[in-house]
Amino acid sequence: MQSIDSLPPPDTPWVLSKNVLDEAGLLGELHLLGPGAEKLHDAPAHGARVFFVASGPITVTSGRTNHILQTEDTLHLPAGAGIALRNSGPRPAKVLVINLPPPPPARGAAVELAALGA
Repeated sequence: MQSIDSLPPPDTPWVLSKNVLDEAGLLGELHLLGPGAEKLHDAPAHGARVFFVASGPITVTSGRTNHILQTEDTLHLPAGAGIALRNSGPRPAKVLVINLPPPPPARGAAVELAALGA
């Protein structure tokens, strides 16, 4: 248990994250973001990502695009660039991020690789 001396100041942005799913190629993370907090996912996703806002609002930034999501909104983003989650609201926000497995390679590509001896 933390003492009062070790707690951050009340205006300090905070993020709590927990892995909640790791099955059949699906990876799920639950993020709780305090007011003003931001969570970066720098690494590009190999598969698509689905965001579900349990309580919001949350801003999802991908590249130069900002998606503003409210409670019970969902967003599907294709594989690619890293993203950032931001809570600009006055209360904690909760978002579930599901990372989908990458799609299988195109059938023609597998045949071409096999022909090359790969």
